Amino acid sequence: MFGLSYLYYPWGFIVQILAIVHFVRRRPENYWFYIIFFGGFLGASVYILAEVLPDMTLLRGVWQGFGRRSRIQTLETQILDNPSAGNYEELGELYKDQRQYEKAREAFNHAIAARSDSIYTFYSRAQSSLGIIITGRPDCWRTRTHERVNWNARSSFSRK
Repeated sequence: MFGLSYLYYPWGFIVQILAIVHFVRRRPENYWFYIIFFGGFLGASVYILAEVLPDMTLLRGVWQGFGRRSRIQTLETQILDNPSAGNYEELGELYKDQRQYEKAREAFNHAIAARSDSIYTFYSRAQSSLGIIITGRPDCWRTRTHERVNWNARSSFSRK
């Protein structure tokens, strides 16, 4: 039994080092440092269970890349049944996230043809056209000039 103790010895330090590195990067409450440092393997394990595992939800975006492809396929089949502007907008957004800008622009063109009152669609089409300044400029100008906000309206009401 004592011959295998070298397998268990460094794990306490490794878990403590991982917990300290996470502590330094995320800066939770200060008492966790004492729990990690004085609690040894058990304290570091408790810290990992209480603080590190809930932070794993921040990595959700890494795994959503796989879901986008299946969502794109689902939307493409839905568009065959229901070619609405909302479906085209969502498909364009997914293509834009995948950096397939030509397909995104085509989807936004279909959305604009179905419903041309959405400023967001024009803006997204302009974003997806990236380097094509001549084509993207009218979309940007239309987005920019639509419903200008009068920032001085507040001061004009107070001057009565």
